[in-house]
Amino acid sequence: FLNVLTGEKFFYHASEKEVGEGISVFTGHRTLPIFAFAEKCRNPILRVQKCSEFIEICQLDKQSSEDYLQLSFTEGDFLVSLNGDPAFSVIVWNWRMGTKVISVATDIFGRFQLLRCNLGSPILFSQLQTGRKKVNLWEMYCCGKMYALQPHRLNCPDDCGVFSDFLWTYEGAL
Repeated sequence: FLNVLTGEKFFYHASEKEVGEGISVFTGHRTLPIFAFAEKCRNPILRVQKCSEFIEICQLDKQSSEDYLQLSFTEGDFLVSLNGDPAFSVIVWNWRMGTKVISVATDIFGRFQLLRCNLGSPILFSQLQTGRKKVNLWEMYCCGKMYALQPHRLNCPDDCGVFSDFLWTYEGAL
């Protein structure tokens, strides 16, 4: 990593058995100077770090061997991750507290998926299998320390082509 303001370089050595052979997925927060990445190893850990100082904010460990396919920050305190084979589950983390808040199995299976969070409230995120017509829209509800995820399968018309990408607008449209 390179701090473009100071020219300072930071190296994360992901070439050891403990941290894997690289980084499998990386994402940045839209408004805060933080980013998250997952190790590429047998039991990967998510690391959330502050951008300019590269100070580690937290480590998030799901304590399983599935790799991470996608990461996406919400506008607030949550990081959403999508696991790979065999579970294909969505996990929501509170990165400020360093805790897993909820995990739900998905009905979309496949390694080529995208995950995008909306830009405001309420917390919504979408999951898409690229090259297919499979899209889930997830609503997240929270009340105190209780969390729930509600999936909604978007049914596409037969004459609709396959998807390759998608984005959320500032107005909340997908």
